[in-house]
Amino acid sequence: MPFTFNGIGTALRGYASPISWSKPGTLGLGQKADHDAMECFVVVFVPVIPLRAVHTFAWNGNRYRVLPITGAGRLLLNVYGRALGMALSAAGLVTVFVVLANSLSHGRPGPSTLGAVLTGLLAGALGLGSLRWLRKRDARTRDIRLVIGPHEAGSSDPALWNQEVMEKVKPVDLSDAQASLQGGKFAQAMMRARIAVAQGNPDGERFTEEILAHPEVQAALPALRREPWRRGEFLKG
Repeated sequence: MPFTFNGIGTALRGYASPISWSKPGTLGLGQKADHDAMECFVVVFVPVIPLRAVHTFAWNGNRYRVLPITGAGRLLLNVYGRALGMALSAAGLVTVFVVLANSLSHGRPGPSTLGAVLTGLLAGALGLGSLRWLRKRDARTRDIRLVIGPHEAGSSDPALWNQEVMEKVKPVDLSDAQASLQGGKFAQAMMRARIAVAQGNPDGERFTEEILAHPEVQAALPALRREPWRRGEFLKG
């Protein structure tokens, strides 16, 4: 379990593809979302050394279960991209606030004030844009996990399971996944397709797209993205 003391130690960073399977309570608070992250060595809470990629689930306060996964490169971009995006957003907001407050207290704003405000707005826009891009970049992984739903390994994508986990998984034939899809068993079909990807089947990704493009799945996804905890109502099977 990650632990920090005076801002130094290990911590989760990245927060990729979060899904909340329980309905938020008062003020939108509730159990923390399942998500993929990078466990990092941090100094002053800033990630310095990436240690391992993990899927986190079954959150209870600050306690949770973890499954080691692959895909460190994807998560590293989230770790440092999110940090940069948040820093730029905060710096832009503070700059605009300080410059405007200082200008109002000293009279009419001049050209330098306008330039500083524009710089702050640009920094903020770049920061928010990068955060939005990272979220959009994770959208497909999140959709795959929404279709699979919660399972024994949280709601991880089997295509990201590491070799140690995959050694315990029986080989999958895509014909079985096709039969599941034809029977309207979307979670089972997606699980089998993603295991096939992890096992090196080149048709696994193609079949993943076929499942995501299924009319029933397409009809359910918009609502699933908003309220994952109602998956049983939106997507049967």
